Amino acid sequence: MLKIVFDADALIKLAHSGILAQSTDRLLISTQVFRETVVEGKKRMYPDACIIDELIKQQQIRVKTVMVQEKGEFGIGERSALELYLKEKANVIVSDDRKFLSYLASVKIPFVIPTEFIVGM
Repeated sequence: MLKIVFDADALIKLAHSGILAQSTDRLLISTQVFRETVVEGKKRMYPDACIIDELIKQQQIRVKTVMVQEKGEFGIGERSALELYLKEKANVIVSDDRKFLSYLASVKIPFVIPTEFIVGM
């Protein structure tokens, strides 16, 4: 079973696709990504927030706590995804942030973009 970490944008896009519910892998998000996608998403009445929340309740997605520095080169979702990847010794990060993906490639951390995740499923 693979451990797969998501940043917020990738999680939102894949929640809309319906593919996350079909995964048998361990899907992981940070508390920061949870706040961004579910807590803030529900305040704005985004339908993907309810989809993600339901997947968490069904334990398809697990929320994990990581410590992240206040400021950094990337957004909080990307920084927390990287910390979670390292903490959990995950297999891959799913993101579509070009700057973040360039960094991951430079430090040889495996990643896929959301469309590659769908194809891989």
